[in-house]
Amino acid sequence: MSQILDIDQEKVYEIKLPVCDEGYAELMLQGDDHFGNPHFSQSYKQRYINILKDHPHMQTILMGDYFEASDFTAEYRMISTNKKRFKEQIAEMVQYYEPVNKQIRAALWGNHDERVLRIRYVQEVLDALDIENYLEYVLHKWLNKDIIVGTPEEGLLLFLKVGKQTYTLYVIHGRTSARYRPFIQVEHILNTSNADIVAHGHNHVLDMRLYRKFVPDIVDNQPVRKIVEQLGVLTGCFLRYGGYVEAKSYPLNRMGAPILRLYKDTKFVQPIFPHQIMGLHKYFTHAYGLTPLPPRQTITLPEPQRVKTKLGKEYEQL
Repeated sequence: MSQILDIDQEKVYEIKLPVCDEGYAELMLQGDDHFGNPHFSQSYKQRYINILKDHPHMQTILMGDYFEASDFTAEYRMISTNKKRFKEQIAEMVQYYEPVNKQIRAALWGNHDERVLRIRYVQEVLDALDIENYLEYVLHKWLNKDIIVGTPEEGLLLFLKVGKQTYTLYVIHGRTSARYRPFIQVEHILNTSNADIVAHGHNHVLDMRLYRKFVPDIVDNQPVRKIVEQLGVLTGCFLRYGGYVEAKSYPLNRMGAPILRLYKDTKFVQPIFPHQIMGLHKYFTHAYGLTPLPPRQTITLPEPQRVKTKLGKEYEQL
C-alpha cells in the first residue's frame, strides 16, 4: 500500500532541548491546574515550580485546564463553585508561571479553557479585540511570546532534539471521561500514531505504561519484524480530591507532574515522578515514603486507678 505524506505542518514543531552536564535533557509535563477551583493545591503547585526554578535546564509543556470556569448558569455566567472570577484565575496562572516563563515551550488547550468561550460577555470582548485564540494572547502577553500554543480539541506533534537524538512526542489534553480506565484514550492514540511518547492530560491521574508492538520493515534489503516501544504517560493534576470527583465516587486524584529524562547519546526515555527521586525529596512530604518519618514516640498510659463507689464496687478509671 502507498504511503501518504501529510504536508500540513501547522501542528508539527521541532524543539531543541538543552542538555545538562550528565548528558540528558529533562521535560516536565504539567497541567490540570484548575486555578480558581477551591480544591486547587497551592503547596503542590509551588513545589513543582520550585523544581523548575532549581533546574534551569529543565523545560516544561503545559497540558491544559489552567482555568476552572466549570459551572455556569443558563446565561453562561460562572457561579459560586468557582473560587475566583475568570480575570483572577488568569492573574493566578501568571503569578505561578512567570518565574519560569522562559522554560515553557508549548501549551495545550483544555476542555475547561474552551468553556470560557461559552461565556457571552467574554466572547463579546474577544470579538471586539479581534482575538481568536485567547489562550495564546494570555500566554504571549504575560509570559513568553515564544510559547507554542495549540488550538481547542487538538494535540501537538513535537520533534524533540536532544544532542544527535530525535524523540517524537504527541501531547493532547483530551476529553474522555474514562476515570476507571484512564489509559483508554492513550491506547486509542497509539493505534494511530507511532510517536515515541504519547502524553495525555484531563484524567487527573499521574502514571505511565510501556507499550510494545511489531512493525514490519525492510532492513539491509531484508524483511524484518521490528519491535517498537512506545511510552504512554498520564500527566497528573494539581487538584485535591473533592467536588464532582468525590460526588461520583471516582478514584482519587494523583497530584503532580511527570518528568521525561531524554538521553543524548542513546535513544532512551526515563520517565520520572519527582517524589521518586531522592535528590528531590525535599519538595515532598513523607506520604510518599521518601522523606524520613520523625522518630516514633512512645506514649505511656497511666495505670488504672481503683476507686470505690458508694455501692462498694470497684471500677477502673483511666
